[in-house]
Amino acid sequence: MSRPDTRATALWNGWPGTLLRGGLAVLPIVWISRRVSWLEVGRRVRELGVGPVLIALGLVLTSFFLGTVRWRLLLGAYGGKSIPPLRRLFFDTLVAAYFNLMPGGVAGDAVRGYRVRQSVDGLATSYAILLVDRLAGLAGLMVLALVAASVGPALPVRGVDWAMGIASVMGLVLAASALGLPQLLAARPRLRARVAALPLLGPKIASIAPIGRPSALLGAVAISVCTQSAAVLALLTLVLPLAPAANVLGCFRVAPLVVLLIFVPLTPGGVGQREAVFMQLFGLVGAPASAAIAASVTIFALGLVVAALGGLRLLYERASAGASPGASAGAPADGAEVAPRAPEEEPKAQSKEEPGA
Repeated sequence: MSRPDTRATALWNGWPGTLLRGGLAVLPIVWISRRVSWLEVGRRVRELGVGPVLIALGLVLTSFFLGTVRWRLLLGAYGGKSIPPLRRLFFDTLVAAYFNLMPGGVAGDAVRGYRVRQSVDGLATSYAILLVDRLAGLAGLMVLALVAASVGPALPVRGVDWAMGIASVMGLVLAASALGLPQLLAARPRLRARVAALPLLGPKIASIAPIGRPSALLGAVAISVCTQSAAVLALLTLVLPLAPAANVLGCFRVAPLVVLLIFVPLTPGGVGQREAVFMQLFGLVGAPASAAIAASVTIFALGLVVAALGGLRLLYERASAGASPGASAGAPADGAEVAPRAPEEEPKAQSKEEPGA
């Protein structure tokens, strides 16, 4: 007899899930279309010019690169052996961006963890490190949101300021607690046993090994503040030229929340979701709807450019693997690892490991 979640997974991956995801993408677009002309959005996009777009692309790539630095720091802190050079890990990050175009937005992490599994203690540890990496990114974003709240003006909608402040503090507390939980469980075996007995995620949480160098967590959060700052600046580089009357500090105030709300795509590719978030939040600080949507469309296009770079890198790896004398052994010419094989090709020792992030 199949497990209860098997049917739900089959429905989500089948036509009912496809129909639901399509509806989630169409509804926001219909809602936006009633409020703004797409011809006006296109005109706004053309107004941007090449300069701001190239600057925003540079900032997006900078954010990806700094995220790679954070990832490498955590690999070393968890006792990684023969950690790949930063250049190779950056290419892995770009390849992950390509796979993140798949529904759910997490396939990239699965690929990224797989490609460095031999540098750490197996696939489960690699995925656990990526979970810590994500939590550090969330903590950095919440720190930036609190800084923005302290310098930005009050928002015109009553209660939004308090809601954003409380959400930022709670997000930071939750991220910090999750980052420190493995250390706490390692120091208290009884508590670890109780957590392991919890249903669903309990065993996975209890299995996460404590970090070898706890100070690296602070470094990871500090780097995350820089990665999120680059992402926020990329948004502002696109919004402000299109909305010169908008409050600059106000845009900085809402930008971290924009990043948070579009981080996990609820619709295919985040289509509709991203535009609605841009229009509503940047609209609070004076950005016209057409300008905010134009910025959202442009940032999406830049994401596709980064994903395309990852796709080209993947093609290069496969071409190098096919042309290399060691291709039969599966070793690409430049030492990079190709995309993951099917799970059944994994050694039996790893056959029970599941993604931890």
